[in-house]
Amino acid sequence: MLCAAAACACDPTVIIGTRVCQQAPDDAGPGQSGDGSVPLPWSTGFENGFCDYAPPVGFCYEGGGGSYSLVTSPVHSGRYAAAFSVNAAIDGGSQARCVLQGVFPTAAYYSAWYYVPAPAVVVNGGNWNLFHFQGGSDLHGLWDMSLSSPNDGGLYAFVRDYVTFAASNSTAAPPIPIGRWFHFEVYVKRANDATGEISLLQDGVPAGQLTGLATDNTDVGQWYVGNLTSTNAIMPPVSTVYVDDVTITTM
Repeated sequence: MLCAAAACACDPTVIIGTRVCQQAPDDAGPGQSGDGSVPLPWSTGFENGFCDYAPPVGFCYEGGGGSYSLVTSPVHSGRYAAAFSVNAAIDGGSQARCVLQGVFPTAAYYSAWYYVPAPAVVVNGGNWNLFHFQGGSDLHGLWDMSLSSPNDGGLYAFVRDYVTFAASNSTAAPPIPIGRWFHFEVYVKRANDATGEISLLQDGVPAGQLTGLATDNTDVGQWYVGNLTSTNAIMPPVSTVYVDDVTITTM
């Protein structure tokens, strides 16, 4: 049963399985096409555990005391979702994420449903990151979709561009809800000139946009979904977020 209240005291986590993909050794999984491109449309609802992220199309990992697991509650659809837990009190930061990798389309929509069970505050100018994009043979940082805490105490999503070091600013979307599922969708138009675009929708409401950007000069990259905090970035320091129904589409 889902917790309805913002300050819900119950713990909805129910660990139901191993973090290791249970795919048979002779099953290649979704894989990539011959040119290394990500199969589109691509989606996972974690009904196969983490097998949709199996190599070569991706992988899941944890570091700095972070962990990831399957849960039966809360779920957005189907039977399962993924839980990603971090501890910002650990030096060097903490993370637990799943990564999709390969050749991405010139323009696409990257989306996932998130559930944040308890309030938290981003402090010390820290980074609480939910989406991350890297690119190129050196896998340099491209874009983040992270959370910030203005003076009203809410948690707001925004986009940061590491190519031009611009950050989106929008008050159109409300703070993310606590204790219920909500949807993030990031539209990325890749370009090596000033025709690129990155925009964020939260439950269909514009939450940030950057246009006229030279976003990147390569289509090869990685998309990270999960939970990451820099050191001492959030209070309280221990955080679990739940993710379900992750998709990439071109329309």
